[in-house]
Amino acid sequence: MARALQKARFRLCYWPRWVLQVPFAAILVPASRRRVLGNYRGINICSGSFSSFSRIPGSEFLQRTLEALELVERFDARRFRRIQQEVQFIVHAELRSGADYRRPGRFCVVDFTRFDFAKDHDWYLRCYAAALVHEATHGALYSRYVGYTRRNRLRIERLCHSEELRFLKRLDTPDRYWSVQIAGVFNEQYYSQYYGANWFSRLRTIRQRISDVRRDA
Repeated sequence: MARALQKARFRLCYWPRWVLQVPFAAILVPASRRRVLGNYRGINICSGSFSSFSRIPGSEFLQRTLEALELVERFDARRFRRIQQEVQFIVHAELRSGADYRRPGRFCVVDFTRFDFAKDHDWYLRCYAAALVHEATHGALYSRYVGYTRRNRLRIERLCHSEELRFLKRLDTPDRYWSVQIAGVFNEQYYSQYYGANWFSRLRTIRQRISDVRRDA
């Protein structure tokens, strides 16, 4: 009975979003299938999304994404299976954050230009892999009918951060504690500010991000 009630609440919460998002997913999924650069154990890695303004070579995005997925699989099979289950497409687009999860179509959108592999390959590879773990955790919660609402979003982000941290701890060595350096302590203030911004502020941030990427390209 409790499970059925949870599903009903979840569907009631999400149906307005589905009405708006499903038509876009119906267009984007077939389009993304035509733009697949490669595949890793059922996960499609696609060339830059329609909103991408950078000049990142497709081969670079493919290679680094394959490396990140292989790293997760090698050190954390359970969390890699979660990525397999919850992510169908990994695509690049400019974002307000490093990555985002879109349930319709099971897209993991990554702002790949934020991961400067030329500057520090090992650091950004682990950052990228941790971001995939984080976004797949959002998908797993969605599959368990946990709605992402104003009331519980900080709890959800804290949980996703904890999963990042647990994954990165598997990569820690006596010489370098990746878990502390990359994930660190959950920053509640960041998420409060991120979600506290109004629609116009978010749009301005995206426009600035696109402008920065175009300038650096």
